[in-house]
Amino acid sequence: MQNEVSEIKSIRDHLNKYIRELEQQNDDLERAKRYLFECFAIFLELNSNFSCRETLASLEDFESRMNSAIERNAFLESELDEKESLKAVVQRMKDETRDLRAELQILAGKQRSYSRETRLEIVKQKYKCCPKHYS
Repeated sequence: MQNEVSEIKSIRDHLNKYIRELEQQNDDLERAKRYLFECFAIFLELNSNFSCRETLASLEDFESRMNSAIERNAFLESELDEKESLKAVVQRMKDETRDLRAELQILAGKQRSYSRETRLEIVKQKYKCCPKHYS
């Protein structure tokens, strides 16, 4: 039960962090978009002798660059999601390894005590001595 609670808290913290990162990325994209539109407006003012065809070509080029940036951002977000899921898998494996090591130590301790008891029985049977010396 305790592990489930801690795992849920961990997931909640991870999601809150992810939301903050997405909000920051969204703010960055909005700033970049405003900057690009301002630059483009200045460009059009400086080159007012552009024809309509040249302006359309510039807009299409701008749109394709924006789409490329959006695709790249989506790809990076998916990579980030995959990285986070792999971190969770690694943490689960570490936890499982820790649990297995603890279980192994317990089993090794039981085997040692069993081995000692078996050796005492062998000595007792071999020498058929007084059992009080080997207890």
